[in-house]
Amino acid sequence: YIKGLVLLAMSSAAASGLSSRRLTTGLLVLLAMPSATASDPGPVNLGGASHFVILARAAISNTPTSLITGNVGSMAGITGFETLTADASREFFTSAQIDGRLYRGVDCAEPTPTILTSALADMDAAYANVVSRPHSLPASQFVDRKAGAIAYETFTPGVYSWSSFVHVASPIYVKGGKDDVWVFQVAGYMSTAAAASVVFQGNDDGRGTPTSDNLFWVVGEYLVLGASCNMHGTFLIAEYVTFGAASSLAGRILAR
Repeated sequence: YIKGLVLLAMSSAAASGLSSRRLTTGLLVLLAMPSATASDPGPVNLGGASHFVILARAAISNTPTSLITGNVGSMAGITGFETLTADASREFFTSAQIDGRLYRGVDCAEPTPTILTSALADMDAAYANVVSRPHSLPASQFVDRKAGAIAYETFTPGVYSWSSFVHVASPIYVKGGKDDVWVFQVAGYMSTAAAASVVFQGNDDGRGTPTSDNLFWVVGEYLVLGASCNMHGTFLIAEYVTFGAASSLAGRILAR
């Protein structure tokens, strides 16, 4: 459920328009990735899900006005986007609120349903991969940090795990280089306070600053983003997502 202003960004490769030819199975082969450890979790391969900034099995509902940069896909209905215009091919729709394409499995022509089915399978594989990664050490730093109530905390690269909920009450800081990876595993639900944010910080070592593409959240229940919050990263969600008014995300929402 999307309410108010939602800003989503993705890498340039994924942001370009989808086509049936681009998304054939042959073009979505999994690339060999370097081995990863808990302290160096390594990248997460999203496969065909990386072509979407919002992807869901269930319906997507929007309360205008929102601004979304990238492609939106759902196997069920997508409602609340003003002036949907069907492409002549009937493979996708466009909207003034989406700088990208809207794909609905329920009423778009082939190959869109097949493309969405494949992307959702890749999303499931990514979810399983991320949720199964071992937490980094020491456990005192990476397991159940602050009992899930995090505020003004700094997170270095690694795999963080919470056995219950996470609530982001104020800014948190993600510190490292542009190639570092962060994984946040939340067994329960996740929520943010109004105006909460993720702030990237570099190490002044010439390795740049963190990027949204290398920050991953896996949430075992639902996600609620408070009004005017500013979040980053790819969210792999087991249940549903609610955006508060004027909230923003630089990243992706992939809801199972």
